[in-house]
Amino acid sequence: MIFRPGEMTREEFPCEIVRRLPGGFMAEVYLARLQNTGHFMVVKGVPQKAPASFKEALKSEAAILKKIRLETIPEIYGYFEDKEKRYFIMSYHVGDNLEELLSKGSIPEKQIKGIALDVCKTLAYLHKKGMIYSDLKPSNMIWSKERVILLDFGAALFSEEIGPHICFQGTVGYAAPEWFRDSNRKITYLADVFSLGATLYRLLEGQEPKAHYGKFLLTDEQKKNRWQSILDRCCAPETENRYRSMAHIYDVINKIQI
Repeated sequence: MIFRPGEMTREEFPCEIVRRLPGGFMAEVYLARLQNTGHFMVVKGVPQKAPASFKEALKSEAAILKKIRLETIPEIYGYFEDKEKRYFIMSYHVGDNLEELLSKGSIPEKQIKGIALDVCKTLAYLHKKGMIYSDLKPSNMIWSKERVILLDFGAALFSEEIGPHICFQGTVGYAAPEWFRDSNRKITYLADVFSLGATLYRLLEGQEPKAHYGKFLLTDEQKKNRWQSILDRCCAPETENRYRSMAHIYDVINKIQI
């Protein structure tokens, strides 16, 4: 652990560490309390002895969060480095992780529609900023105060950073097939369109997309009538057959009657 309960972060933004939070493959994540105000914060960090790729990913995530401002994305308050660790502090959002909700049972379809609309708006904002989120999946989202907060920007990329030899970013099952093509693959925001479809399949069907990769078929007839054509177009193997924008997907989903 890079922090222990009761330990303080840097005095520029002093937070007392409360406990470690679950999640975080490359980085450690902690709940902290801002000194004097009592407001809860999230501290995300890695030790200085961590692999260089982990440290660069953390620094990149902090830089990305500094460039975006949206109510469905955590706000960053500071990035710090010392001899033992590097970390950043961001806003804390009370809510339910969508993957954890799925583990307890199905999510109401009306709520799924609201989730999908929120995600479309958030991704549309990111794409307008020239960013590809790259790792959309239920475990990277929480349902907080009747809206979805998108977490973990460790895999996010700006379009100008993407070249033919970019390393894989994402999660198998949710990642678009172009990630797995030859070295001349071209990754665009349409990879997020695919991941949205795979995420909707997980939410609607309750099945892991990895097991059904290639054809996400809904079994409930009513859900199938409302959503199957959306899933098929989002997850078309060839990018030219997918929806061209999140705004278009938003309009289609907004018209669904539940």
